[in-house]
Amino acid sequence: MDHISDLPDELLHGILSRLRSFPAAVRTSRLSRRWCRVWASVPDITLVSDLIHQGTSFLDMVDAALAAYSADPPVTLRNVKISMPYHNDQAGRVSAWLLFASQRVAGKLDLRVDLAYHKQLPDEIDLPPFKRAMGIALALGAHFHLRLSPVGVFAALVDLNITLATMDARELEVLVSSQCPRLRNLTLMHVTLVNGSDLSISSATLRRLKFHALETRHLDVSAPNLEEVKVRYVADVHVAAPNLAELVLAKIRQFVFADAVGHLRRLEVTQCSAMAPLMRQLDMVDELRLQAPIGEEEFKRFMDDTNNLPKCDSLSVSSYPHRTLPSVLHLLRRVSSIKKLVILLSHPTDPCSLACACRSPHSAMAHDITLESLENIEFHLFRRGEEYVEILKHLLSIPTVRKLKSVSVHVSCAHHPASLRNKISNKVRLVSDVGLIIIVSESWHVPMHRKPEPELNAIASSLL
Repeated sequence: MDHISDLPDELLHGILSRLRSFPAAVRTSRLSRRWCRVWASVPDITLVSDLIHQGTSFLDMVDAALAAYSADPPVTLRNVKISMPYHNDQAGRVSAWLLFASQRVAGKLDLRVDLAYHKQLPDEIDLPPFKRAMGIALALGAHFHLRLSPVGVFAALVDLNITLATMDARELEVLVSSQCPRLRNLTLMHVTLVNGSDLSISSATLRRLKFHALETRHLDVSAPNLEEVKVRYVADVHVAAPNLAELVLAKIRQFVFADAVGHLRRLEVTQCSAMAPLMRQLDMVDELRLQAPIGEEEFKRFMDDTNNLPKCDSLSVSSYPHRTLPSVLHLLRRVSSIKKLVILLSHPTDPCSLACACRSPHSAMAHDITLESLENIEFHLFRRGEEYVEILKHLLSIPTVRKLKSVSVHVSCAHHPASLRNKISNKVRLVSDVGLIIIVSESWHVPMHRKPEPELNAIASSLL
């Protein structure tokens, strides 16, 4: 006797959702008449192109699956995920999918399209207002011009993530500032802005902003509840956010706080000419992360810009091996009260010239450094070099390092992690008797393509 078929739809939906495979859910329609349409009311849809045999049109399958959900009574969807390769005729279809999702999705929409570098003219697609969706993630490619409606409201939207798309700057301003009354997290990555190189964003609810938009000269952000900001490749940034706690900047020429912040929980700066004036605006940073640049002139400017640093508890320094020691010692002279030091050693580069600042005799001297609060030292290695041993020797030679409790070494290793762990342990113990933690993670390879699931070609054909 088939007791499962007697269960109510809600329980059957739970069973099909736990399969974590939309094609597998479709296959259950062959079990009996009772199961024939159950899959078409499951609140989660996942359609991924690499699960479909090449003989089947992925676009046709998506159209057929969404059409099955369009039957009465309407089904409210919790999550919709569509990941597909690029097709020349997909713009109109993608717009139709977005319209469908705007009417049905009450949870999250995740739509991803593979890049098409050969596309010369962008295809326009429309993003209609989503009244009930709480999350929208779009990865479209620059060949898509995402058009935003000036009317309508994304009433429930909390998370908005747009990657690799072309957008109108003025439409984007209206979207964020006027059409998303509950928006908390906004991510705009590798977005190309047209009709304006200046962007102004205002939001009373925004908490986190991650921004990297091409052709942006000036970014103005006004958000009283904003806590985290990550901005890359913008000339000038002006932020009015009195509750800001975390700031990550890369390739920024000028950064201005509209409010007196004073204290940050985390500050990360990479190759910014705005670094020196930014540091002068801060009194305390719990976690300070800095990256020493590659070029000799840039490195000299980095050393000058970091002559005055705010107080901090934790300092992280990322550098290329031959510049790590002078970078670390230079910074330690400016932040003597740190409790934790993290050093990230990148892959080696060509040796610098004899005139480089890192070759100065003073750059390797540690006798004038005071580190009475230092308790933990961490090394993160991306290669098997032994530069960390020399750096550790210099740090331990500082007379005021008396509270050191542990040294940890994290390294990625493709082969023989156990022998590498023993080798590191032996080398470090030659220069230190403090507690030692060694973490060796093996490198692993993710295959580029997955094999299609069995019978998916037949299943896809049955939908058409």
